[in-house]
Amino acid sequence: MNRGFTLLEVMIATVVVGMIGVSIYGAVDRSFELKEEVAAYSERYRQAYVALDRMTREISSAFVSKHVEPGEPRVETLFMGEDDELRFTAFSNTVLRAGARQGDQETIHYRLDSDPAGLETEGKCLIRWSAPRLLEDAEDDSKGRDRVVICGVDRLVFSYHAQREDDWSEDWKTTDSLRESKDYGLGIEEVRKRLPDRVRIDLTLMMPDDEPKLFRTATKVRLHKALNF
Repeated sequence: MNRGFTLLEVMIATVVVGMIGVSIYGAVDRSFELKEEVAAYSERYRQAYVALDRMTREISSAFVSKHVEPGEPRVETLFMGEDDELRFTAFSNTVLRAGARQGDQETIHYRLDSDPAGLETEGKCLIRWSAPRLLEDAEDDSKGRDRVVICGVDRLVFSYHAQREDDWSEDWKTTDSLRESKDYGLGIEEVRKRLPDRVRIDLTLMMPDDEPKLFRTATKVRLHKALNF
């Protein structure tokens, strides 16, 4: 004789299936949360590496020229670094269109500032100011343009290595002959005759869990002697 399920058996089976379903849903939901967390961390790492890669490429192309052509317009070259900002001239400009009145030289300034878009972001933004040429006044910010490299920056620290002394310092000033003749409040002993042979960059970012993460790299300056031709 065929025997069916009792009400108690059906209720027990329903509870067991429900518990299994809840467990599966919890596991799937957690897996999606982990995927979002991993994606957020991966994006922050990518942003950090892109920012550091750009800075190291441009800093490695930094130069200062001591040459002054009497018949040419006067422009300034410099490498002026503090512990939290760096302004320099470099052979790093890329000409993107035919007929552009540009060369491979540009003036660059890296610094931390508030988000220019006015968004309430954690930390500050790494700002890259640049002018695609050498300027008569290398500190005339009206001649260039600001661009945001990365936001959510907790700290930015530059360190400069002197090859002769084999020592790191928190600031570095190298200027061309034209700039040295001006009164910038710099003593003669403060202006170096060459660029650092290495620059170290410490970039601390706020991660998705609101904890700071340090990213560190260093780059060689290929032309650490001032040009004189």
